[in-house]
Amino acid sequence: KIAKKYGVARESLRRLHQGMNAPMEKQKLQRRKLNPQQEAELVKYIEGLTARRL
Repeated sequence: KIAKKYGVARESLRRLHQGMNAPMEKQKLQRRKLNPQQEAELVKYIEGLTARRL
């Protein structure tokens, strides 16, 4: 009932209730092409190019 009331998949609520969402977040991080430091450096580089209009 709750899942339908709030428009959330029942399976999502079940996983959340059972504490199974944490491993999914870990998997998501492992699929990233860049680690957070690399991403921050790339953003800084792009912002520098943008500031110089390159």
